[in-house]
Amino acid sequence: MLMAAGSGRRMNLNINKVYLTLRAQQIPALYYPLAACEKHPYIDEIVVVVRREDTEELQKLIIHEKFPHKPVWVALGGENRYDSVRNGLQKVTGDIVLVHDGARPLLRRRFITECVEAMDEHPGATLGVRNIDRICYNADGFVAENRPEGVLCRVQTPQCFSTALLRECHEAVADKTGVADDSTLLELCGHRVKIIEGDETNMKITVPTDVIIAEHYISHDEEILGLLQ
Repeated sequence: MLMAAGSGRRMNLNINKVYLTLRAQQIPALYYPLAACEKHPYIDEIVVVVRREDTEELQKLIIHEKFPHKPVWVALGGENRYDSVRNGLQKVTGDIVLVHDGARPLLRRRFITECVEAMDEHPGATLGVRNIDRICYNADGFVAENRPEGVLCRVQTPQCFSTALLRECHEAVADKTGVADDSTLLELCGHRVKIIEGDETNMKITVPTDVIIAEHYISHDEEILGLLQ
């Protein structure tokens, strides 16, 4: 399931950022994860969650000559991310669901493979990157020490879950204030989520400078460039 119901607010755009074109080929950012899902043998169907006003733009990608084999379902986004995911889940027919941000164009084959295979032993899995910078709290403009147990990680997508369990957790957690992603829902319901080692290149396009960085990564990555063939 590709989450593409966001906006370009922080990008100062009047279009959804997933349709922002990258590189000289003028390929929309959403094309890359769509192509990655289309080519991966573990993916049987693709659900794309979009804003109502973006459905026509999405149809242009779905009918692309490179996406002829797997069914692509369209779900409308909600007021927030968890509402959008819940809407998308209504379209999912498989026992396992992979959730990925449409604004993360560098979706590698390994990410999908390891997340799905982790489901043999775990109820959920998420990509995570070890944080190399010091993390501290800002208390009234001064550093307040934070000494958590374990190693701090920055959570990415894709994330993978039992479809039935993810639906159950969406219904079980009534107050979703502060719920950043679907792995958090599983944690709130008492389930441990496996961390799969991610990659710094698996970035989310959020601000204008991210476009330059993403284009650089794509231009030097044979696997991602291969999605254009």
